[in-house]
Amino acid sequence: GHTEADARLAEDPDAAALVAAGNRPAPDTLGAELFVDPGTGFAAEAAATLAPSALLAQDLGDDPTMRSVAVTGWNDIADVTIGTLAALGTELVRIDGVANDTLTLGRGCLDTVPLAHPAGTPVVILAQATIASVSEVSAGDTLAAKLLTTTGEGALPLGSAPTDSLHLAGRAIRPLPVGNARANGGFTIDRAALLAGDVTLSWAHRDRLSQTSAVLDDYLAGDIGPEPGVRYAVEVAWVDPATDAPMTPPAARIDAGTGTSLVLTLPDIPAGAASSMRSSISRGVSMRLPPQPPVQGPIPVSSPCRPSWSQARRCRRPDPAHAQRRPTPPERNARTAARRPDARTRSTGSWHPRR
Repeated sequence: GHTEADARLAEDPDAAALVAAGNRPAPDTLGAELFVDPGTGFAAEAAATLAPSALLAQDLGDDPTMRSVAVTGWNDIADVTIGTLAALGTELVRIDGVANDTLTLGRGCLDTVPLAHPAGTPVVILAQATIASVSEVSAGDTLAAKLLTTTGEGALPLGSAPTDSLHLAGRAIRPLPVGNARANGGFTIDRAALLAGDVTLSWAHRDRLSQTSAVLDDYLAGDIGPEPGVRYAVEVAWVDPATDAPMTPPAARIDAGTGTSLVLTLPDIPAGAASSMRSSISRGVSMRLPPQPPVQGPIPVSSPCRPSWSQARRCRRPDPAHAQRRPTPPERNARTAARRPDARTRSTGSWHPRR
């Protein structure tokens, strides 16, 4: 349980475990067994029960208020319990209702945020059907895993089972993402909003240490915590018009302290790179609050109309080498006046927050 996991993490912050669940591929399937290869060959880990599952019958957007979705291909629907945890692709959701072929969900639970999912994405009801690896593994390890289904005639041969490969990123020790991230009070915002005026960013606290009960909080829940030692930062990045993805490294990082809001102004956007990058950057800026410590590889983002500044960052104090000082009113006025010609040349582009 959570108490055991917290004790293990206190002793070894890099401690990790593989958690697996599988659905019933055929009516005569009785169960499954988890095999894991840490790099030395596959070995049996534990027996697994089978989880109820379904497939999305329609696309589902990343707006957290999109909670009702049609599903198809139910397996073991009678075993679904209201309030239980489910995996929707890589997003964790809470099952709030089951009616005919429709699910009502609480979006973006635990350390996930609402994401867009195409029709056909599996919904796997986790509940009591998950199993954890028993071998000792650590953050940074790369594992291969297989679930071997069993029937009355025996188990699927190891060589016939598909392989999943995953890299353990230390999710259990990281601060949870913030919840209820908004821009000017909404989950969507006009892309040119920052050219028209200041943009107020807001979010809700989350607490990894206290969110351990069986009652799951979704993305729209109010403040929880925060976890001791958590601070927030907003990263401002140019967006590549060819891919619509934030460019790295970020152009600036603004320390937001321990609060739950920040007013983003046009002078907060660095002007130094504008002249040399204008031809390839015309879409505006993106913000996100990245987790700490940093994860190797790209951080996924969602659709252009959603905030990307919804990840919590843990640090003791802002690093003066990276955190940008907010300008004083005289400095702000001077910088704004100096930037206006560049702002006009980019007025055909747009600003948007992304998650």
